Amino acid sequence: MITLKSEPNKILKASEEFYSIETHLIHLSYEKRPFIKGDSAPIYHNFIYALILLKTKQRAHMEKAMHLIERLLHFQIQPEELEGNFPRYIHEYPYCERKFEIVDVLLPIYWIYKEFSIVLPKELKTKLCKSIYSGIDYLKNLMKGRSYSYLLNLQMHSLLQAYGELFEELSWKKMGQDGLDAILSNGPDKSWGSTRHLSKMILYLNLFAHKKEAMHLEPFFNFLKQSWSKSLGVYSGAGINEHFYKDAPEQTLYHYFMNNDAPLLGADLMEAILLSTSFESHIPTLKSLSYNLDPLEVHQEQFDKFCYSFFNLDKSKWEKRGGFYPFKLMIKGDQKVDSFVLQMGCFATVEQVNPSKIIFTFDNDPLQDLDISFLGNLSANMELRSNQRKASMFDLSDPLEFQYKHLKIIMSFPNLELKRGLWAQHLRDNKRSQMIKKFNHTYDWHLYFRKTLKNDDRPFQIQIELIEII
Repeated sequence: MITLKSEPNKILKASEEFYSIETHLIHLSYEKRPFIKGDSAPIYHNFIYALILLKTKQRAHMEKAMHLIERLLHFQIQPEELEGNFPRYIHEYPYCERKFEIVDVLLPIYWIYKEFSIVLPKELKTKLCKSIYSGIDYLKNLMKGRSYSYLLNLQMHSLLQAYGELFEELSWKKMGQDGLDAILSNGPDKSWGSTRHLSKMILYLNLFAHKKEAMHLEPFFNFLKQSWSKSLGVYSGAGINEHFYKDAPEQTLYHYFMNNDAPLLGADLMEAILLSTSFESHIPTLKSLSYNLDPLEVHQEQFDKFCYSFFNLDKSKWEKRGGFYPFKLMIKGDQKVDSFVLQMGCFATVEQVNPSKIIFTFDNDPLQDLDISFLGNLSANMELRSNQRKASMFDLSDPLEFQYKHLKIIMSFPNLELKRGLWAQHLRDNKRSQMIKKFNHTYDWHLYFRKTLKNDDRPFQIQIELIEII
């Protein structure tokens, strides 16, 4: 059972970090994560703030919320081609640089109208209703004859179905429901491999999770359960778009949905007010699971003290970017979870010999340096040795041993004849997807493989063996 406890007073306190007593608005910047307080006032988070105030059910807060809603409705775009949309930030009005802003804004408005329309003043309720109809018309025009990403399609059709049910508009409901059924019937998508994308999907599918007839949502919510390691409190699925905040995995709404105690940062915690239902899944969590997230073939394993995932994909679709980790291992520590990842570099295939043994085979371009990097957070729990010795350079003549409190990782090199001219260097660094980048400050160790001979193009193999320490 996934149970969500709405804590408006706690969330209200977190939102004060972004509140301006001069403008009586929330000010923050979306330019990078984590979101920080800025000069701009985003429409979306200000509607969320209004919902938070309403949910406290305190008279002064509710009056403040109603005044804020009335202010925000003035910024809905009127020119014919964009009529119904909202600008991302108030200062952009009357222009609108992002044509999909309505997809975000309609979400908090839905909960405001659904839960509090009965207490809104008649004039404000009428204005809000008119705004909703204008927004839905704009949304329908956006969707005519166009195709969008999986995530955006899911968001738009979810809104149509939800508002269709709320206002008893059968054409909206049918358009949304038919589209949503078609999207979900195709099975998992690559978006399911990112906790940021999963968070967005949870917000929108959560509109229906309480309905008994929402059986078509079960595969998604069951996937959430399978991708969650309860013993570690982390996402155990594919590392397709995963980020790290300092020395720990980024905490998203996905984590909050799966574990109400997840330490969300201020702006993300504000969005948690949009989660108000629970979902029950009776299926057991599988220790071993394989699935397809087109174009990725993903495999994950869960143990009590660690979990890992890896994926394979076609060489033509290999990506060298932050957040893309072909192998991702999470290990239980004393106070937190430690990470051990293969960062994208030269093309690799990953083969599981058994649940405790994995072999990586890397391309070896004779004209280029090897680009093979394993990284993990700096941790007092981890020691790296070779032949019982600590060092920063290793000639690979002996296996490398990573010693954690609950796990030993033995890294060996099956291609014996290729050892000559190969070195591994151990240094401090940051993962590419590190969210906090400060000059001369690192959160990770980095094991980087180098070659001194460039006339050999045979693949290079690395084998790791995982030994749980009881």
